[in-house]
Amino acid sequence: MSSFKKNTIQKSFTATGIWLPDPTPILKRFSRDTPELSSSDESSTSVLSGDERSKEIKKLNRSLHHTSTQNELLRHEIKGLKNALVTKKKQNKQSHPFDLQNNQDDDHGGAVFWSPRKLRQAKERRVEQDREKDQLQLQKAHRSELREQTRLDKLRVTQEKRVEREKKKAVKEKEQVEKTAERARQKADRDSKKAIQQAQSSKRKTSQSSSKSNKRQKRVVNATEVGESSEAAPAPTRFDRRLTFKKHVAERAAQARKVANHLRSLANTAHGPPAGSLRKAAITCILPILLYGAETWYEGRTKNPRIARVSRKPTVSTRVGWHLTTIDQALVAATKAILPAWRTTPNAVLLREAAMPSAQVALEEAKLRFAVHLRTIDDKHPLTNRTTLPLVIRGRAAGNRRIPRSKVQRVAQLLPATPRNVLASPHFSDGSRQDPTQGQGKDIAAQNFTIWWESLGQETITVFSDGSEQQINGTRVVTYGYAIYQGQAAVATGQGSLNALSHVFDAEAIGACRGLKHALQLSLPSQREIVLCIDSTSVIWGIRGAAPTSSQWAFLQIHGAMEAYNVKTRWAPGHMKIVGNELADQLADNEAKDPHQPYGMAASPTRSGIRTVGRRLLEHIRDTWWKDKSSRLSAWYTQWQLPYDTRRTPAALWLPRRVLAKVLMIRSTHGDFEWYHRKFNHEDTSECPCGRPKTPEHLVFCKRATTHFKKWPLRPIVPPRTRQEGLAYLAQLIDQPQEFETFVKVTNSFYDE
Repeated sequence: MSSFKKNTIQKSFTATGIWLPDPTPILKRFSRDTPELSSSDESSTSVLSGDERSKEIKKLNRSLHHTSTQNELLRHEIKGLKNALVTKKKQNKQSHPFDLQNNQDDDHGGAVFWSPRKLRQAKERRVEQDREKDQLQLQKAHRSELREQTRLDKLRVTQEKRVEREKKKAVKEKEQVEKTAERARQKADRDSKKAIQQAQSSKRKTSQSSSKSNKRQKRVVNATEVGESSEAAPAPTRFDRRLTFKKHVAERAAQARKVANHLRSLANTAHGPPAGSLRKAAITCILPILLYGAETWYEGRTKNPRIARVSRKPTVSTRVGWHLTTIDQALVAATKAILPAWRTTPNAVLLREAAMPSAQVALEEAKLRFAVHLRTIDDKHPLTNRTTLPLVIRGRAAGNRRIPRSKVQRVAQLLPATPRNVLASPHFSDGSRQDPTQGQGKDIAAQNFTIWWESLGQETITVFSDGSEQQINGTRVVTYGYAIYQGQAAVATGQGSLNALSHVFDAEAIGACRGLKHALQLSLPSQREIVLCIDSTSVIWGIRGAAPTSSQWAFLQIHGAMEAYNVKTRWAPGHMKIVGNELADQLADNEAKDPHQPYGMAASPTRSGIRTVGRRLLEHIRDTWWKDKSSRLSAWYTQWQLPYDTRRTPAALWLPRRVLAKVLMIRSTHGDFEWYHRKFNHEDTSECPCGRPKTPEHLVFCKRATTHFKKWPLRPIVPPRTRQEGLAYLAQLIDQPQEFETFVKVTNSFYDE
């Protein structure tokens, strides 16, 4: 009970006089000594030393008695508390203390006694409190049930409304379809009546009106079919009302980020697949997602104005900055999934180290691919006419081409025009599925060819052709030469030049075509066998099989001659001292020294040539972007003079992720280095085990590394002594990633911890 407390017990003992913390008053009450005796004792202390000793003994006895009494009381108190705890643990029934402290003002020495009536009142108050508490809990439960019921009712009403809306929508669509069909039927009835009326006046008018009505009916039916098909398969590219394509780019970027996050979950800075494999996955999965439909909205950062005026700027912005930023964010997320780099590494460094294109580079590459496609499609393609710029009929600019006014026209003008290909049927001749080399090397093939050629008679014609591509006085020259033999005697020769935007492949194909034409013009009997001896296996594949897209017209002319004459092909290895090949090669070189004007189809650029132009434009864009970004990077990173190439996977990406992380740390200085921790106020900075601060170049100066100097890969004569020597050796190691991995394993440096 609440009355049995420590303070209350002490007050009760104080009131009754049974025991006090200070027993002096009690001891004085029961003391037998009178004041007279005590005074006499005090007066005799100076005389009787034995009495003084007995007083000290009495004081000591009283102290011992007091201490033993306190110990006994404390022992009883502890025992009582233990019994109370045991009793409380045994009781399963939950008890509540009564609130009996109502009259705190009355002081009865701390001891308060309660009558049965007051105890009954306390019990009644406790029961009332429990009842109120139970009622409060019931009210809370009832309110929660009401809230849940209200939520379920709202959900049910919402579901019913949704179902009702869907039903109304279905009914409305059905009514709309019925109305459309009814209008079409009424229109058809009106047209038929009109046709009958016109038939009475003129048969010609009747036929015209009936044809028009049929056309209109077909248009209505086709429109309905198109609408149904569009609902079944919506277009992936989103065309918003203002043609900003922001929603399309945002959706594509969100999908790409999901893939990037998945790739990021596959690896960390120490474990996971090689970075090269993750880069392949990013190139295969993420880039196509981001670039899908880019031909519809991207044509560059600027374009020519719709109306050219002297007072206006020659170019205007296309307003695609937001698009490029959104795509760049997705590409940076992909690079962070590929590389085990620190979070503070600059984005430009991440893109360069992962060999991933930036948004601008990737979009420019897609644009140039589209430009090549527009220049090489066949003449029946729907986009062919859209790429042609119409002529100006009136005004001062009459006779000239108009300025481009659409994305397709502007993109097509990036590359020069080339002859359009035709849709030809597949061509298969003898040996179209056989390797022209027949698995032989150039030496053996040259010996066999010489033996075969020397055994030929006068009834066999051989045509040797060769091409040449040279740079003369800074000018690119592409030429060809051919030699015609009857048996082993030279009958005729020829040479010529091609457009500078072509390659050796085109020169050899055109040389073979014109050499064959020349041989056929010699009035030779048609039953004679003509063998085209070519040193390019790719040209032989094109002659025997389907015509390639580059210089297609030359291959098609050869195919036409093969159908009318006995024309075959044979591989003649080049630069193996074959008589005909050497003569054709000499003719091509002579033409390169004094080139003639190209004529015919050879005067136009070829597809391989304009593809080369596209690659050069892309390289220029890539170099320009990297030059702009690298100018903002640290001098430490730019000292490595690293190129930016997105065409192939760097060898460093195939290193283990733990070693690759160290390479990136050294190149960018973003890692576990002393200056890095100092810059970002890190407290848990660490030093090299040799006791010196960690720096990128300390790798080659550490005592743990110089101890194993004899095992260093690409070991110099003496260990590096100066900072320049250390950086030079470090650059040599980083250029050869496998040697860097060996160095880390051999030296057991702090980078491998």
